[in-house]
Amino acid sequence: MRLYEFGGAQLADGRHFDARDAVWVIDCERKLGAVAFERAFAREGDQNQAVQSIGDEKAFADPSIVDVDKLTFGQAATGSMQARFGDALCDGPLR
Repeated sequence: MRLYEFGGAQLADGRHFDARDAVWVIDCERKLGAVAFERAFAREGDQNQAVQSIGDEKAFADPSIVDVDKLTFGQAATGSMQARFGDALCDGPLR
């Protein structure tokens, strides 16, 4: 998925970014999530520039390669994009 941060967002180190590509694994029963891959990027002129990347980028093209047993699950911060996305996914019509 590609998530756009309207108005921009900020990494823990203070760098700003505009969007992120992500492969998130959500456990709806326990209300926990894990990041298999995530890349934050900022718009620089006419191009996107990656400002941070974590996880295995191959998971973005093929999420089936993700080994769920090797991921670290945690609870998203209340009100964060991750928390809102997890709530919408787990409480929505796809459940």
